[in-house]
Order: sequence, then C-alpha cells, then structure tokens
Amino acid sequence: MNDIALINAIWRVEYIISVFLAFIMFYLPMKKRKLTWAYVLVGFLIMFGVWALRSALANDVFNVISYLIIYVLIFLTLHLSLDVDYGQSLFLSTCVICLQHFSFKVNYALIALIDVELRHTLYYFISYLAVIAASDVLFYFLFTKNLKDNTITNRSFLTLVIAIVTVVTAFFIAYFTQHEVINNLNKVTIALLQVYGIVLPLVCVAVLFQNMVYLNVKRDNEILSIISEKDKERYNFAKNTIDLINIKYHDLKHALENEDIVASEKEEIVETVTNYSALAFSGNRILDIVLYEMKLKSEKQGVHIISIVDGSLLDFMQNNHIYSMFCNLLENAIESAQKMQDEDKRNIRLSISKSRGSVVISLENYFGEKLEFVQGMPRSTKSDKENHGFGLRSVGRIVEHYHGILSVGSTDDVFKIKIVFPFTDNN
Repeated sequence: MNDIALINAIWRVEYIISVFLAFIMFYLPMKKRKLTWAYVLVGFLIMFGVWALRSALANDVFNVISYLIIYVLIFLTLHLSLDVDYGQSLFLSTCVICLQHFSFKVNYALIALIDVELRHTLYYFISYLAVIAASDVLFYFLFTKNLKDNTITNRSFLTLVIAIVTVVTAFFIAYFTQHEVINNLNKVTIALLQVYGIVLPLVCVAVLFQNMVYLNVKRDNEILSIISEKDKERYNFAKNTIDLINIKYHDLKHALENEDIVASEKEEIVETVTNYSALAFSGNRILDIVLYEMKLKSEKQGVHIISIVDGSLLDFMQNNHIYSMFCNLLENAIESAQKMQDEDKRNIRLSISKSRGSVVISLENYFGEKLEFVQGMPRSTKSDKENHGFGLRSVGRIVEHYHGILSVGSTDDVFKIKIVFPFTDNN
C-alpha cells in the first residue's frame, strides 16, 4: 500500500478512532453495567459502519446527518454500557463530542500554522494522536477526574440544550466552511478561525461540569440543612427529657429520706441514683444528653458504649454542634457494631482528652463490611448512596468550622475516627 492509499484509509477511520479515545476518558470513571464491553464493541462497530457508508455515498446531506447519527450512537452506547440514566448519558455523550471536537480543532490550528498541506501526510495523524493524548490529560485534570467522586446531577434542561445546540452548530460551521477556508485564506487566518472550535467545546464542558458541581453542592447543602434542623429538634427533645429525669432524680433523693421505704426499694433507688449520676456528668451537659440518648439506643441493640471523656474540653463548641457531631458519630458506630455476630465486638470506644496542646476525640468500633474510601472518607455501604453518607460529611463541616482535623481509617476490622481541635484558652 502506497502513502496516498494509506492516508486515505486512515481518513476513513480517523473520526471514529478519535471519538473512541474521547469516549474512553468519560467511560472509565463511571460504574459499568454487565456485558459493558460487549455494548461498547457493538456500538463502535455500528459507528464504523455508518462512517464507511458516509465515505461510500459521498453525499453532503448524509455527511452532516452521519455526525448526528454518531452522536446518538455514542449516547446509546453510554446508556447501555454504564449505570446511568438518560439525562446522565446525554451529559456524557455531549462531553465526549466536545473533547473530540476540541482535539480536532487544536490539531487543525497547529497544522495550519506550519503548513496546511501537511493534512495530506502521515505527519497530520501523528500530530493528531499527540494532541488527543494532551487533550485527554487536560480534560482529565479539569473535568473527568471529578466524575469519580461526584454523581452526575444535571437536571438543568436549558444547560444541556445550550451545550447540544452549541456542539451541533460547531459541526455545521466546521463542515461547510472547512474547504472554503483552506482554499481561500492564508495559514495564520485559518489557524485563528479554528480558535472558536477550540474555545466552544471547552466552554461547553466547563458549563456542564460547573452546573453539575453547583447542583451537587446545592443538593448536599439542602440535605445537610435538613439534618441540622432534625438534630436541633432532637436536641431540644432530649434536653426536655433529661430535665424530666432530673426532676425524678431529685424526687428519688428525697424519697431516700423517707424511713417508711423498705430496704429492697431503698436499695433499688440507690442503684438508680448511682447509675444516673455516673451517666449524666461528663463535664459537658450537651454531651451528657447525647451519651444518655445513645446509650439507651445502643443497649437495645445489644451494643455497649464505653466512654472515657472530659466533656469540659468541648466548651468552645456550640451546643447544637456538639449534639449533631456526636449523634452522627455514635449512630454510625452503633449501626455498624450491631451487625457484628461476636458479642465481644459489639463495643464502641469513645474518648475525649487533651494531648500535646490539642483536644483529641477518638472513636473506635468493629465493622464487618468492606469499606471503600473516597478522598479520605468511607463511601456509604447502603444501596442508596446518593441519599446517604451525609453523617460524616456533616461532622466534617463542624470540624472544619472549628479549624480542626478529621481523619478516618481502619485496621483489620476496627473502624477508627480521630478528630483533633487546636486547644486555646477558650477550650
């Protein structure tokens, strides 16, 4: 095969190959369906068929339609091969086309600045591969890596319409002006005219991802606000409950002075008062409320909370923050510990102490499920991950508010949380 024949052969598959390389960048980070590679293989075989038919027909109308068909096939391939809905597939397929178009225009501009005629040589394709690789790296660090940790939440129909219309417009303008540009303008002008094709897809993807991040943050803030309000309600309810218990506690003390109480009743009252006294005074009244509430809950589940705490070290924190943080920490620990079959592993250890000029909060519990960590935080083990996993994130917000450090880890089957706050005179 001579060079001309080879170049013509490459031109027949160049577009689909570049689409595939862009496709991989947005495909790999996402959760796959069963038989995912089979769907990808069939999808791209059909795309190659459409592109071969385009070359055979050499019809301007079908040339334009073929681009739209490829776009639809990318959308369907993503939807069938990935665990995404139609809106998310539309989001991803638009990003794929934008990346491919961006790479193509960057390479075209570079070639035009050197020598337009190079596009009829193998140097064009070598340059194209290098530009695609560089573009993939750029898009990865700017956009794609965020897909690992963010659910694609893009319900803004207007944003998607703008992105799709913009990309389709770019296709039409590029296709119908390309030959005229090459034949009538100098290389600098040609390169400058490609700038819109470089900027347009980059802006499109930036808008899509910015919208995704905005909606994720908005959703998270709404849920965290709901959690905060619920925590305040629970705090007020628990506080009122403790106040009632305090009244009963004083009644019991007075009852001890009644000589008519039989010895067995007196012994029971003494035990109740002693147990309550041991439970209720950690040095921080709000922490007392949490520990009392959580210990009642945990005992019903056969879980034991062992606490060695100096609650006075938490005086720098707002009451609702103390309540919210420790409720979230202990509720997660109870939920995990109650799943353990071994009775000795149904314990939770909580400590609050001062160490090296810092307030250190340590929580340990056993767990029986495999944990996956994302950015230092465990991913929720519940099936509905989108609406769970906010407990630790809420804790993280509170820790950040007081300029503390939250670290999470595991050793064997022990889950460990450590929170360190800077100690000041106000602590």
